[in-house]
Amino acid sequence: MNSKELAFITADRSTSAEEKTKAPLPELLVKKATWGYFLATFLTDAIWWFYLFWLPSYLTSEGLSKTEIAFPITIVYAVTAVLSISGGWLSSYFIKRGWTVNRSRKSTMFICVALVLPVMLMRFSENIWLSVFIIAFAAGSQTVWKGVLLTTVSDQFPKSVVGSVSGIGGLGGAVGGMLAAQGVGILLDQYKAVNNLQGGYNLIFICCGTAFLVATVLFHLLSPKLEKVRFKEKEKKAVLEAV
Repeated sequence: MNSKELAFITADRSTSAEEKTKAPLPELLVKKATWGYFLATFLTDAIWWFYLFWLPSYLTSEGLSKTEIAFPITIVYAVTAVLSISGGWLSSYFIKRGWTVNRSRKSTMFICVALVLPVMLMRFSENIWLSVFIIAFAAGSQTVWKGVLLTTVSDQFPKSVVGSVSGIGGLGGAVGGMLAAQGVGILLDQYKAVNNLQGGYNLIFICCGTAFLVATVLFHLLSPKLEKVRFKEKEKKAVLEAV
C-alpha cells in the first residue's frame, strides 16, 4: 500500500475507543435522537408499503384494466429508481459547498418533503398520467428522504450502537406499516360501502403527504443540531480526562 492508503486506514484509530462505547437498550431509549428516528420511520415507512401494495388497486379504481396498469406501475418504479440513485449525492454536495452536516441533511429532507406534498392534491387531478407522475416523484423523493434519515443515525451515534438504533427504527417502521395496512383496508371498505372508493384514496393521499411533513418536523425538534449523542460511559471518561 502507499502512504495515502496507510494514512486512511490509521486515521480512525484515534477515535476507535470512543466509537466502542457500549450503551444498553434502556439508555438508548431515553435519548431524544433515538425517538426522533423511531417516530420518523413509524410515520413514513408505511407510505412506501402503501405505494407498493395498493397502487394497482388505485389505478383500477381510476378505470384502468388489470393489463393496462403494468405500464403506469413501471413508470412509478423507474422514476423512483432514478431519483433514489441520483438524489443520494445531494446532501454530500451541500457539505462540499461548506454547509454543516445538520444543514445539509435537513435541507435535503425538506426538499424531498416539498416533492412529496403534491400527492395531497391528487383529488384535483383529472388526468391519470398526471396522477401517475405525481405518485412517481413522491415515491422517489421518499427513498431519498429515507436514505438521508438512515445516514443521520451514524451522524449522531457511535458505531457500536448504530445497529441497535437502526433496529429500533426498523421496529417503528414495521409497527407503522402493520397498523397502516390494517387501517387502509378498513378505510377503503367503509368508502366502498357508500360507493365512494375514490374519496377513500383521496384521504389516504392527504395522509401520505402530511406524514412526511410531520415526521420531518418531529425529527428536527428531537435532533435539532444532529449532535453526537453522549452516553454515561463516555461522559465519565470525558470528566476523568478533564480532571
